[in-house]
Amino acid sequence: MDAATLEAAIVAKGNEIRELKAAKADVTAQVADLKKLKADYKFAAGHEFGASAAAAAPKEKQLTKKELRILEKQKAAEAAAAIKTDSADPSKFGDAPLIQSRELPTKTFVDVANIDKSLAGQSFWVRGYLQNCRAKPKIAFLIVRQGAFTIQAVVTESADVSKALIKYASDIPRESVVDVFVTVIVPVNPITGTTQHDAELSVAKIFTISKALPVLPLQVEDASRSDTLVFAEGSDYVEVGLDTRLDNRVLDLRTPANQAIMRIQSGVGQLFREFLYSKGFVEIHTPKLLGGASEGGANCFSFGYFGESAVLAQSPQLHKQMACACAGLEKVFEIGPVFRAENSLTARHLCEFTGLDLEMAIKEHYSECLDVFSDLFIYVFDNLNSRFKRELDIINEQHPFEPLKYRNPTLVLKFDEAVAMLQEAGIDQDLLEDLSNSYDFMIRGQEILSGAQRVHDPALLVKRMESLGVPETELQTYVDAFKFGALPHAGGGVGLERVVMLFLGLGNIRKASMFPRDPSDAVPPSMLSPTSSSNDSIDDDIVDVGDGVELAPVHDDVRDDIICAIFNLPNSTIFYQDFSCALVSTIVYHGRMYPAGDQMCFYSNLFGKETKLLIPYATISDVSKTSSMFSHGLPPPASASADQPPPSSSNSVATSPLTPDEHQHPFMDVAHDTFAISSDEFVDLFLSERAIYGIAEANRRRGATDIVCGEWTPDQDGRGTQSRYHVNDTTMHVDTTTKLHDIPYGDCFKVDDRMIMTWSTPSSCDVVMQLRVVFVKSTLWRSLIESRAKAECKQKSVEWLELAKAAVSPAGLPAYPAALDPVPT
Repeated sequence: MDAATLEAAIVAKGNEIRELKAAKADVTAQVADLKKLKADYKFAAGHEFGASAAAAAPKEKQLTKKELRILEKQKAAEAAAAIKTDSADPSKFGDAPLIQSRELPTKTFVDVANIDKSLAGQSFWVRGYLQNCRAKPKIAFLIVRQGAFTIQAVVTESADVSKALIKYASDIPRESVVDVFVTVIVPVNPITGTTQHDAELSVAKIFTISKALPVLPLQVEDASRSDTLVFAEGSDYVEVGLDTRLDNRVLDLRTPANQAIMRIQSGVGQLFREFLYSKGFVEIHTPKLLGGASEGGANCFSFGYFGESAVLAQSPQLHKQMACACAGLEKVFEIGPVFRAENSLTARHLCEFTGLDLEMAIKEHYSECLDVFSDLFIYVFDNLNSRFKRELDIINEQHPFEPLKYRNPTLVLKFDEAVAMLQEAGIDQDLLEDLSNSYDFMIRGQEILSGAQRVHDPALLVKRMESLGVPETELQTYVDAFKFGALPHAGGGVGLERVVMLFLGLGNIRKASMFPRDPSDAVPPSMLSPTSSSNDSIDDDIVDVGDGVELAPVHDDVRDDIICAIFNLPNSTIFYQDFSCALVSTIVYHGRMYPAGDQMCFYSNLFGKETKLLIPYATISDVSKTSSMFSHGLPPPASASADQPPPSSSNSVATSPLTPDEHQHPFMDVAHDTFAISSDEFVDLFLSERAIYGIAEANRRRGATDIVCGEWTPDQDGRGTQSRYHVNDTTMHVDTTTKLHDIPYGDCFKVDDRMIMTWSTPSSCDVVMQLRVVFVKSTLWRSLIESRAKAECKQKSVEWLELAKAAVSPAGLPAYPAALDPVPT
């Protein structure tokens, strides 16, 4: 029998023997048979039954310890060589060469919005902005953003991914454009910090396509944070202010919510066109350069036009009427820019916006036009909710809003019904007052459309113009068009940005505009011509405003006309570089300053409260520098003080009297220690001009600044630091005050540091570090700012005291410890 048959017989005989033993029967004969079968199996298979062929093979020789060490070194060398090869391998990571369209596309890219768990296991390229990176020695977590969508990408050390690749990924500046070659994996738990929750990317290659600056004026991650988190009670998050966002609008537009808002804005225009095309309307394009006011009004932007005067179109109304009623197109619409020179700094007005205009011929009643508008808005709103749900969810995640409620068909209030409602509310309104065939559309209590039946009789048209004081010659072409026969017609105009703002409940129309233009911001500050902050020399006239402070005018006087209109000043007034500021008065106003030759113009619109102030320079006691317009700020008037500046306080300026709030805020002790040196030695080592262990030097060596104060700290030039000291027989006080102005929300406070050195013996002295935070004016964020500032300043004081103590050897002689080794120059 062969080995397989014998193996089966052995197993069967073994089972038979077990059964007999269980029955306590004699198994002698069966055991003999089993031995014979095993002997036959050994002859047929070449080895004992139950032993594998591998076990029967001769054993391999065991390596000695020396041989094992040699083998380990060989493996380490091979691994190092692999890393070196990987580090220099341009196919895995690095800065990509400039894309110049020299080769046709060969890579497969997939949009972040389309990545989900259904693509698990697939590999492809993804391009996007690197929003964030958290790196550890063997792993890095990246957030890659494309448009409104974000996804997590993981770089893990492996045979194919080296530490060098991880290090490169972690060093890429945030907001750089990157290409990553990835494989989709399904996470164990959903990813909560990105829009794509059910998938993440395993990165095998990464290349930088366009590198961003290392330090950005705002972090997109901060600007993307939910309002719910930012405004929660006790929140540590600080809102990125609207001024900061608009001054850096390109970065601000990168946030997922703003990406979605712009797509909603685009969707409104798309749906507007879709509906009107389906109703037989014709899209037209009217001129924006006109020889007179487009509606006979005065709020127009005027300019020179080849020796003549011209204005920017305030509305396409005149030309759309001519196209609809006079040219016979009957149903027309236009989507285009509208310019309004209205000095309205409110949350719902812009000087330039996109108009959605419609004009149509009617048969008998302007209600025909109302029905079209009603169906139009319902179509737009229904389709926004159904076709742009992802965008709406993304916006709602950052800016929570109540979905718009609307009726189908639209609620229409007749004039007499509206008058009755007004009279019931106590508003004086006559039933026969100001009658016209006109209408307004409202959502969330605000107007989004204004329209009317138009005058199509030329004689009546001229009569109405005369009653309004508009000469016929100014609109002669328009009037003449109606003399050739005109269809009865009606229409209206919609503001695109206002519709988006109200539909999404954004609260400010600037959030719904890509690059908003209002009376205060014709051009964002970063887009202005070179100002006095430039290193280049400026040839314009320099104006001395006193105390050695000089102002250089902004080139081209970009905003002069607008600012003059706001403050009702002569058009000849010249303004200089404007800046954001906090004005401390009965309350803190946050707004903008416009310096002129003899005064400052201050404008603020905080929570709907509009403030305009003209401030003569002679009345200004203190201006803390927050922009490079002032070389050293406007100094306060000198005040008598018994305190004298210490020898090293080259940045001292005159101190101001204590505010009432200071008396109510005593200093708190934050650190204390005893030094085994004399008071003179302490001054030489730590306070004198030649001090080698001064606070500034210690901070420089540990890579810190003098004061941190978290996200509220303005730029270094924005601080005003003052120092003073006084001495008596047993004590020296050294006080340092850091004033912080013009920070978000108009907060204005200062941090007082005090060092008290007391000597009781000639060879020792005690040092106590104290601090307090004093607000010039109380603000909404006071408690949060105060606790943050105290914690950070306390840490600074404690660390310096530890470094100072370590700098003094037990023998009382100065010595450099490791923490204070001199920095090579």
